[in-house]
Amino acid sequence: METLNVVHSHAIRIGQIDAGLIYQPGHIEGIIFETISTEELYLVAAPGTTGSSGFGDEVQLSSVADLWFIMPRDEHTLRRRMDAAMFGIGRELNVAVELEHTQPLARAVMLGLGVTVLPLTAAQTLFSDTDATVSRIIEPALPVTLALATAEDQQRSPAAEIVIETLRDLTR
Repeated sequence: METLNVVHSHAIRIGQIDAGLIYQPGHIEGIIFETISTEELYLVAAPGTTGSSGFGDEVQLSSVADLWFIMPRDEHTLRRRMDAAMFGIGRELNVAVELEHTQPLARAVMLGLGVTVLPLTAAQTLFSDTDATVSRIIEPALPVTLALATAEDQQRSPAAEIVIETLRDLTR
């Protein structure tokens, strides 16, 4: 999942991109968001990460607030969600590394550069071949919504409609 930034949202509005599967960022003029699913965020840590031996199936946000995180840039929905959650408990998010793409994320976590947060399905996909600890964050729970973003008033080709319908089918 990538953030829907100014370039992407403009490209969707003018028809250069037909659709995007993203974490719901809130209202963006000219973009329609169709909710696909809502999932809670999970903490993902490599074995040997300071404190990770005490991680169980669930962790309180306050108990991991001192860890260093691998996160996307400030405008990404996951980053904004974590910043707000940390603020809510009177803490600041410690960011060791900023990564925009999921491709190098698993490797960075497994190298011990920091921990990360992801919805469970993304964590299971990226870390399925590792011995990373995946723990649901509680107190507070941190839900995020996956959405299909399309232009509000753009005509789509039949091929684009098929791709969009396929994305809907794959995410149900």
